[in-house]
Amino acid sequence: MVTMRGAHRLAVAWIACGVWLPSAYAGCGGEYEPCERPARLGTVASITIDHSWQPTASSDPRLNCADIAPLDTATVRRYFRRAGRIQAHDALHQVDASPCRASGTLTTHDGRRATWSLGILREATLIWSDAPEPVYLYCSRCQAPFIR
Repeated sequence: MVTMRGAHRLAVAWIACGVWLPSAYAGCGGEYEPCERPARLGTVASITIDHSWQPTASSDPRLNCADIAPLDTATVRRYFRRAGRIQAHDALHQVDASPCRASGTLTTHDGRRATWSLGILREATLIWSDAPEPVYLYCSRCQAPFIR
């Protein structure tokens, strides 16, 4: 019988050897929530909101995203302070796709810039201007809708 501590050590050993391991077995997250790691975004200096709660292409046409309370910069800042980084696999397979999304840009104190897209179901994507790969975020501590 493998204990939780033993399973975690085994997961760490497999990861160290380069074997991909789903987050549900890596000692964090769970069956229905992705494993969140520190986001390490830096201190956010400014946030702009370009679009607040627009429907996605796959949204139910009966859903009215305009019924959701408007997003403000303090709420977006709070989200990025609380959210954790998740693996791309978890973002695509474990997190539900949000029917309504907001988007904008952010700048950190060290001058890095990113575009962000935030879903009403607590997931976000950041694309840094100096990095081609998106950063996926999730906030299990945030309430939806939306962050209170």
